Amino acid sequence: KKYERKNEIQAEEGSVDMIRKSYGMTNASDEDFLLYHLMKGDTEIKKIEPPKTYYTGKEPLALLLKELSKDHEINRLQMQKGNSFFEFRQK
Repeated sequence: KKYERKNEIQAEEGSVDMIRKSYGMTNASDEDFLLYHLMKGDTEIKKIEPPKTYYTGKEPLALLLKELSKDHEINRLQMQKGNSFFEFRQK
């Protein structure tokens, strides 16, 4: 009695192997397959944006260079602290 609707559901939806094959997920993990099946494909998954990254202060120079390269009005920057000298140029 525990699985009395098994045959009814299987006739309606097909076997798990058949559904996996229809999705092209014969080698996917059970978790990936179930997620794909429950979400009705990957449309919803593709809508999910990657997590935002926040500045932690660990790489300030790399972050500065990244932001400077976005601004095309800035073509040169020089910084000096003691004997250390840094110059940024872009065309």
